[in-house]
Amino acid sequence: MTKTWTARDVDQFEKLCAIFCTKKEVCAIMGIADHRTLDRLIAKHLPDTPTWDEAFALYSGTGRASLRRRQFEAAMDGSVPMLIFLGKNYLGQSDQGARQEEPKKDGSKLAVMINASKFAKAANG
Repeated sequence: MTKTWTARDVDQFEKLCAIFCTKKEVCAIMGIADHRTLDRLIAKHLPDTPTWDEAFALYSGTGRASLRRRQFEAAMDGSVPMLIFLGKNYLGQSDQGARQEEPKKDGSKLAVMINASKFAKAANG
């Protein structure tokens, strides 16, 4: 059973959090018998983040930032699926197509959904 951490152990813990390892996985990889021992090690060696939740939130942030950076790079390199994903999630885009106001016979307007593929075919000719 591990009673103390070295600087190398702290670094390994931070890296495991950055790749979103669960508490159970961290224990298994680092050779820690149970989650209570991990909790004690975190409290002892990471005083700024004395709980698993706080430490995981802090150190997993670097993993999220790296993943977001790679997604953005993939989109900028022309990955259509990634462009679609980022457009939907960050720009509020959808597959529902465009909305267009069309006047009714009585002069009022009616919102009509335009099928995006039909609209594209008509525009391209």
